[in-house]
Amino acid sequence: MVPITKSTLRVCSLFILALLGWQLVDSTLVYAQEGPTIILVRHAEKIDNSRDPELSESGKKRAQILARMLAESGVSEIYSTPYLRTQSTVQPLAEALSLEIQSYDPRNLEGFASQLKVKEGIIVVAGHSNTTPTLASLLTGRELSKLDESDYQQFFVISFAGDKAQLFQFQYPPFEQ
Repeated sequence: MVPITKSTLRVCSLFILALLGWQLVDSTLVYAQEGPTIILVRHAEKIDNSRDPELSESGKKRAQILARMLAESGVSEIYSTPYLRTQSTVQPLAEALSLEIQSYDPRNLEGFASQLKVKEGIIVVAGHSNTTPTLASLLTGRELSKLDESDYQQFFVISFAGDKAQLFQFQYPPFEQ
C-alpha cells in the first residue's frame, strides 16, 4: 500500500468539497446547493465477527482518515446505528467538529430516508454492508447491491437538486494497514 500523503488528502478533500456543493466565490468557500448532501459510509474494519465488535487497528486508521477528509467540509449532522463499530467509525469526525452522533434505527431505513431527504446541509451516516447501499437506494431510487462483507473501501455521496438525487461512489485513499 502507498502511504497517504497530505497532498493526496488535500486533493481528495477539495474534490469532495466540490461534490458536496461548495463553491469558491471571491476566495471564500460558499455552500451553494439546495437540499441535503448525504455521505454514506460503511463502518470501518472490525476486530472480529462478534455481535458488537470494536474497530481493528486498520479500522481506527480508516476512521481517522474519514475525519481528516471531512473535517473542513461543513458537516452539520452525523448519524450512526447504535452499534460500537459504526459509532467508532464517525467518533473522530464528531470530536473534530464538536458534533453529537445521533442514532438511527437500521430496521426503519424507509422512515430514516424520508427524514434525511427534507434536511439541509451536509450529513454523514454510518451504516453496515447491507444497510448502506439499501439507504442509498431509498434516497436515490437506484438499485444498489449489498457491499461485500470484506469491502470497507466504498462510500457514497448523494446530493439533491430539488427532488432529484445524484449518486457518487468513491473509495477511501489508500493507506498502510
